[in-house]
Parts: sequence; C-alpha cells; structure tokens
Amino acid sequence: MVGQRLGNYVLRRVIGQGGMGVVYEAWHEQIGRRAAIKVLRPSYATDGELARRFLTEARAVNIIEHPGVVGAFDFGHTPEGFAYIVMDFVAGSTLRQRLDQLAALGGRMSRARALRLGRQLAAALAAAHAKGIVHRDLKPETVRCHAPAGQIRPQRDLRGAGCRRTPSGPAPTGRGLGRWQAPGDPG
Repeated sequence: MVGQRLGNYVLRRVIGQGGMGVVYEAWHEQIGRRAAIKVLRPSYATDGELARRFLTEARAVNIIEHPGVVGAFDFGHTPEGFAYIVMDFVAGSTLRQRLDQLAALGGRMSRARALRLGRQLAAALAAAHAKGIVHRDLKPETVRCHAPAGQIRPQRDLRGAGCRRTPSGPAPTGRGLGRWQAPGDPG
C-alpha cells in the first residue's frame, strides 16, 4: 500500500505491524501534516464485528485526552473496503528498539531513565484507567519513545489492543475496568 492515497493522505512507509493491522507513516500533502494510519488487515475486512471494534477503538482512545496517549482524528475505508484510523504521528522508536540498541552495545537502560519512563507510562495508563479503559497489549513493542523529549507514548494504545464499551460498571468477567474491556473478553 506504500505510495497509495487514503483520503487526503499518501502512505509513505510501514512503521509497524500487529495482529489486526498495519501502521503506515502518511503525509497530508495539502496541509503538510504527518500522521500514522492503521489499516485493518484484509483478512479481517469482511468480519463486520472486527470492523466495528476497530472504530470503537478509535473512539475509546479519544476519551482519554492525555499527552502520553496517541490520539485518533479520522476514520475511513480504503477503496477495497478496509477500515483505517488516522492517528497522531509519534517520531522516535519503540521501547523494544531502544532496549535492543542498548543491549547490542553491551549496555542497559539506567535506573533513573527506566524510572522516568515507567512514571510516564504509569501516568498514561492511569489516565486510561480513570476513564474505565484497559490497554490489554502493553509491551515494549507497543510503546513509542518520543525522540525529542525521550518520553514514551503507547503506540497502539487502545486501538491495537482493542476496547469495547460494556453496558455499565466493571466488565462482567472482572477482567476489565469500568465501562471498557477488550474485544476478546466475553461480555
């Protein structure tokens, strides 16, 4: 899909892949804005329930409103009918890439830096939990380290992990928080 146009955006390169989708760096040529676009995999495009969950994930993440959580600001479908979400682009690398780079050099993250990153991640998760949203797929591969400030942001945040609204109160299984839970949870 690299080089293809989605709405007002041109897909430049693949920046991530997960079970449900592929994330591209994209460019809005008219206003000069960089974005990340997650496209639902073709194998899921015909599953109406998964497509609905994909949209629900985009809605859920925007409830959080925290600087450590990537926001979504558009949603659409490719000409082939695959759903996509347009998100803020976060420059930098994943936490996994940073850790691997340090290990390749025979080093490791300093305690001070690990604590700083841990506090930032905890604050983002606390903001999500305060809104009743659970991430469900938190790991070094799903956290981006913002290049300029060295701050972290959940990369796939809630979109990649999947969230859905439950009628009210805690998730029936007791595994979710508040009114949101992952799509794989019975509810």
